[in-house]
Amino acid sequence: MAASDSITWDFDQARQMGAKASSSSTITSNVRDLLRDPRRPQAIQHVTLRGVAQIRHLQRGFFTKKLTPDEIKTLNKWISEAQPAENKPGPTCSQGQDEQDASSLLIAVLSELANLKTLEVQTFDRTAEDEEAQLHPAGDQVTARLLQHLTTCSTSTAPGGAGHALETARILVPRPEDDPEDEMDYYVYPTSLTPLFSLPNIQRIEAHRIDDGRKPLVVVPATNNAPATTTTTTSQTLRELRLVRCQLTEESLAAVLAASPNLTTLHCDLVLDAAHVSDWFDLDTVRESLDGLRGSLEDFSFALNLWSSTAIDCGNGGSWGIRGSLGSLGDFGRLTRLSVSLPVLLGWYVRGSAKLADVLPAGLQFLRITNEMYFWWHYEWNGFGWDKKRDDETPRWGWIEEKIVVYLDSRPGSLEEVVLDISTSDGGARGVHLRDTLVSKGQDVGIKVAVNFKP
Repeated sequence: MAASDSITWDFDQARQMGAKASSSSTITSNVRDLLRDPRRPQAIQHVTLRGVAQIRHLQRGFFTKKLTPDEIKTLNKWISEAQPAENKPGPTCSQGQDEQDASSLLIAVLSELANLKTLEVQTFDRTAEDEEAQLHPAGDQVTARLLQHLTTCSTSTAPGGAGHALETARILVPRPEDDPEDEMDYYVYPTSLTPLFSLPNIQRIEAHRIDDGRKPLVVVPATNNAPATTTTTTSQTLRELRLVRCQLTEESLAAVLAASPNLTTLHCDLVLDAAHVSDWFDLDTVRESLDGLRGSLEDFSFALNLWSSTAIDCGNGGSWGIRGSLGSLGDFGRLTRLSVSLPVLLGWYVRGSAKLADVLPAGLQFLRITNEMYFWWHYEWNGFGWDKKRDDETPRWGWIEEKIVVYLDSRPGSLEEVVLDISTSDGGARGVHLRDTLVSKGQDVGIKVAVNFKP
């Protein structure tokens, strides 16, 4: 192994290409070096795992075929030490025989990395095909078991246990670089998120596509026993939480925020699946959940994206959509950066909505206004009616423009920059006029303004 504090293991590629894959040689070489040099496990601080669930499909003797008897002995010792105290000794490895439990071997190796600070795992439990067929497979048990083990060991009485030094955890899904939208084809069970809050030194969590199945989740302490308890856990060290394209109920989000009382950065990017929602998404409930962060939150981003896993039209009627709003954030005294859409902040209806100056904190320095709900049926903030029966002459994006202009005219003392993201295939002449108007108004009051037209 090169003199490095990082390792990356791609089990998906190793399964597809076998022993000839560069990832296969990297994994086996890394394992040998960790076994041969007692200093190497202590030096590793960053680990990236891809396709963890695929290790059960790897060829015969993938991990052990090139190990010496002494290395096999050391590996068996690690496996034994990684077993929960109340369980019987797990399977061991011998040269040339199948891996009876490859996940035990992986867990054993990672358990030796006492100084591990960053763990990134690429995983998924369900696919779009499972969703369409309404199937709920067991999912990636290897990742679930690994995370449960790390959190359990880190909270044990023994100092320096596996996961004790972990500061950053990222749970990602496969995401082709040429088509980022493909990550919507994957779902991750909450069991890959909730154990992370038990890590004693965790500071940053990023989780993609967590889906609670519209059943409120409970964040519980990590234990060696499978049955969940009703006792919730709270992470006093967590400072940054990023939830990316997650499908969570308001109650699930409330549970996550209650477990993170000292957040300084919260990026919450939620997805509402029009095919399955059966009730309104209540933003008033979300606002109540945020109250515990009034004294700590500095950077806040909140987005609600409508999506459909079937061909259901976004314009179909029914009890779905949003109700309420985040409303006033004026008592968030440390908040300096905010990214939010106007319907989320001010409410679905334009008429009677508050002024931005009345709901934004005085210390805000950066404001990004997004427009991700622009294609929702009867969405008013674009300034035109989907039913094409409105008689007024409000120009496109006129309500958004008015809110920003009035806010700039109030000359907020701390504000330095405003960014408006408009989702449209063609801004046209109206887009140019909107941009020029807002930029000019910003120049008049000494505030930088930018307008981005996004596809």
